Amino acid sequence: MSAQFFQKLLNPVSASKAAPLDGEILYSRNSVCIHPPSLLSNAILHHTGYLTITAKVESNSTALLLNWSPNSKTENDNIKSKPDNLPSEEQNEENEVKYEDTEELETKATINGLNENIDVSEPCVEPDDNSADLNKSPQAIHNFQFPENSIRYKNGSPSYNQGHVIRPPKNQAFGSFHVNLAEMRSMRVFFRNVSCTCGELIIASQESQYKVLHFHNGGLDCVATVLLEWKALVKRSKNSSNTALGIHHFSIVKPLLHPTQRHPEEGLYKGLTTDTWNLLSDEYGRIQNEEKIQKAVFFGGVEKELRHQVWPFLLKYYKLESTVVERDEYRIKKMNKYQNINEAGLHIMEKTNGKELDFWKNVACSVEKDVLRTDRANPYYQGEGNPNLDVLQRILFNYSVYSKTGYTQGMSDLLSPLLIELANESDTFWCFVGLMQRTIFISSPSDQDMEKQLLYLREMLRLMLPQFYSHLITCGPGSMELLFTHRWILLCFKREFTEDEALLVWEACWAHYQTNYFHLFVSVAIISLYGTDVYENKLASDEMLLHFSHLAMQMNGQLVLKKARGLLHNFRMRKHLPCTLRDICCLPSTYAEEAASQPKFRCAGSNECEDGCVYGGTDDAMNEPRFNIPKFFKQQVKTLEEQFKI
Repeated sequence: MSAQFFQKLLNPVSASKAAPLDGEILYSRNSVCIHPPSLLSNAILHHTGYLTITAKVESNSTALLLNWSPNSKTENDNIKSKPDNLPSEEQNEENEVKYEDTEELETKATINGLNENIDVSEPCVEPDDNSADLNKSPQAIHNFQFPENSIRYKNGSPSYNQGHVIRPPKNQAFGSFHVNLAEMRSMRVFFRNVSCTCGELIIASQESQYKVLHFHNGGLDCVATVLLEWKALVKRSKNSSNTALGIHHFSIVKPLLHPTQRHPEEGLYKGLTTDTWNLLSDEYGRIQNEEKIQKAVFFGGVEKELRHQVWPFLLKYYKLESTVVERDEYRIKKMNKYQNINEAGLHIMEKTNGKELDFWKNVACSVEKDVLRTDRANPYYQGEGNPNLDVLQRILFNYSVYSKTGYTQGMSDLLSPLLIELANESDTFWCFVGLMQRTIFISSPSDQDMEKQLLYLREMLRLMLPQFYSHLITCGPGSMELLFTHRWILLCFKREFTEDEALLVWEACWAHYQTNYFHLFVSVAIISLYGTDVYENKLASDEMLLHFSHLAMQMNGQLVLKKARGLLHNFRMRKHLPCTLRDICCLPSTYAEEAASQPKFRCAGSNECEDGCVYGGTDDAMNEPRFNIPKFFKQQVKTLEEQFKI
């Protein structure tokens, strides 16, 4: 972070600044990027453009207007805008817009001297002559759609008809837009680098629609400075109580967590590399020092070139103590068994009829539909007639044959990375079996295990994020379903982060270091970092779902993981934990240090615990009653019914 920016963070207001003129550019930057929304985690499109923040002065009030215009104007939504596709100096002069060098803090932050009576009563934003030609560029509204009064349309354009705005297609996601920041609900700056120059500016409208601007090449510190100064000015003005001003809900999140929020072992492990893996293998191929492997995977993930060797161990396909010879023999045995399963799957429809035949036809149809839209942007699955798609489809159908269960939408998302990394049908099948049946974080919406995890998550929010939990209570019993977390749990964040970051989350969960429920700590970390808007703006249940859905593929996965590891450490360091969360930290530890650090659990004191705690907690640290899951569910449901008088 530059000294200038740091100084502005400490003392953002300086009365010596001169007031701006109406239309004066306070800040401008080229190569500000947007990423159109996509479920393809490895297919992020970067569309660059010009960003300007100008002052709007009317009588005795001043507001800020933000404008973004794309560098590339194309009719094809799938064509990427190249980062170096910048207009020439002649074009800049022609448009009469001077773009300043923002590597240093050279912003004309004249906000401090503005009239403090800021008026945001006028919602209309008039287009000027320098706006991008919306007839020649896609007319969508970037990542997500803003309300009509925040979009610039020209009379006579295809999107304007007799005074009414016609919405563009959803897939056009990188057109020009223009917003009055005073009319927005909130603004958040999320820095990604240590120097606090790169990251994202996330703007939320009153209608829970979001705009995410990515600053890959610096300049975000300057935007933060302008907004900080505006926020300080508004607080001093007589309109500071106006809650409609989005600047009241402006905040900055830095990538470096405070030491108290970090796991003490953070940064000590660089991940599991080939050299480390070889050093931990003896002459017979047995893997030594399981704890070191756990920590390396938990804190740094697995080297990409090593995943095909390590993942089968993490997914319980191989045992760490097995030798190379034993693994080869076991692999051949499993390959033969898979061939038998595959043979049974090929003829299962010939041997069934009636309802059973309909069941298998439905499974085959569901699998085929899901496979055709799974990770198609990944080179491994690209192209018509790609044989890897057939393998993916065959494994999913064979899993239903093996487990005698139907197909659940989303299984293909979980299987796809396994096939890409392992590149062997039989090995991938058995690792997928391990993923679905031997890892806690995978479940289906109808599973009792899913409800158990939601109960745990509610308790963790109550303990670690009391403000957020209190807001959930005010929203009624429906909010306690935590609908916005269901996809996180079912797909283990595959659609929330980029592919590389999502796989790091998976590996951290598979490490089972200090907990079997690390994915719940990841959920709490996301809410902690990105959920401030929810309780500050008192969002309803449906708005919460929109809020977190819109942030998919926009969040900083590395920061979320660091936060989650810190939450886990602080959770375990509590003097006492409620008995309802005993299962979160109950791991059969073989290490003396880990066993000694197991937290103590205190009974929550419910009526059902009168004759002894049914959850496993007690006042006597030496006595540990058995954890009773059925009674736990019954008591929690009863508590919710009483609380909301259902």
